[in-house]
Parts: sequence; structure tokens; C-alpha cells
Amino acid sequence: VIVDYTVMPQDFLVPAWSLLSGLSLVHASALSYVLFRGTYFLAGGAATVVLEHPADSRKPYQIWAGLFPVYARATIRALRTRSRKPRYVVTGAPEGPPGLGARLWIVAPQALVVLLTAFAIVYGAVFHTVSRELFAINTLWGVWSMWSLSRVCRAAAYRARTAGGPRG
Repeated sequence: VIVDYTVMPQDFLVPAWSLLSGLSLVHASALSYVLFRGTYFLAGGAATVVLEHPADSRKPYQIWAGLFPVYARATIRALRTRSRKPRYVVTGAPEGPPGLGARLWIVAPQALVVLLTAFAIVYGAVFHTVSRELFAINTLWGVWSMWSLSRVCRAAAYRARTAGGPRG
């Protein structure tokens, strides 16, 4: 799926927000929404498959999606320093591989989105916060968001066996 780095964080949060608040950002019929959003989704997916051919396009998508906090920070920094060049900060080389706590801290935004979305799906199912159609759309969208972020969360949980990093 073609990644829109400026919209992705919001895309990940919309299903949880809708299921927890009982509100919808889109005021259209479920069929209209599915037709328009589905067409966009399928076209983006087809473009990525073509661009990534012959490689499997799911892995790069998950990596790009998992980097949303990096892109969000860069966007905010660029907006704050529009009239001047941002200060370049050199980071030191780490002493060794980061421990589990440090790795999990790095993916805290992604893990938070996954946990919040899972909670919102259960909450919406139990308390019927939205119509069945809106629940189905947000659940599918939420599951897609959780899958999208799952690779970076799994990678952070497992220690790399080689210098090349975790596989999968």
C-alpha cells in the first residue's frame, strides 16, 4: 500500500477513536465509504505490488508504517523551524545492542496504537458504541492497523541473533 507519511498516524487512530467515542469522521453510507476507500486502498496496494515486484510488498509496507513516529517527529521539527535550518544533532554510537526495555520503549507509540485499537474493538463490541456497519468498517480498519504495526513491535521484542537484525 502506498504510504502517505503525513496521514498515517491519524489513519491508525481513527478506528479506535470512532469505536470509543461512538462518532464517525465520515458522514456517508457504509456502502459509499467502502466503495471509495476500498478503491483507494486496492489501487494503492496494486501500485505497491507493481513497484516492489518481484519482492513481497507487505514487509516494506509494515516497515514504513512502523516508522510513523519518526516521520511525525520530523514533520513537527520541520514545521517549527520553517524560517531556519534545523540544528543537526550527532548521536553517539551505542555501547552494545539495546536491552529489551530500550527496544520496547522505542516502539511504545506503535505498541500503544495496537493496544488501544484492540481495546477499542472489544469496547465497541461489548457496549455497541456504533452501528453494525460502522463497527465492521472500524474493526477491519483497526485489524489492518494492528497488522501494519505488528512487524516493528515483534522485531523490538526479539533480540537479534546476528548483526543483520531480526528476521521475518
